[in-house]
Amino acid sequence: MSAIGRSEKTIESREIYLRAFNLYLQRFDLSFNDLSVDCIEAFFKSMNYEFAMRHNSANHLRQLFHYLYNRGITVTDNLPSTGRMCAGYRQLNDPKPASN
Repeated sequence: MSAIGRSEKTIESREIYLRAFNLYLQRFDLSFNDLSVDCIEAFFKSMNYEFAMRHNSANHLRQLFHYLYNRGITVTDNLPSTGRMCAGYRQLNDPKPASN
């Protein structure tokens, strides 16, 4: 990224946001093919991101998806809205069973 003129601060920020996203994907055993707008929203919710942080994270994710698409790793650089919740969202929001 420094070769294309990105500042150290931008590189560090991208690393922080993408590392958090990668951990989320690993936690719920998700691949890029599993992702939808709903999954990204579930990720933001799991991180308790404020508006500015959501915006920054979304920008870094958008760049990642363009990169993946340009290299033939994904079939689109736009995430579909599935109308269903992502597995990660369900797991984060399922009520805890009552203990006896």
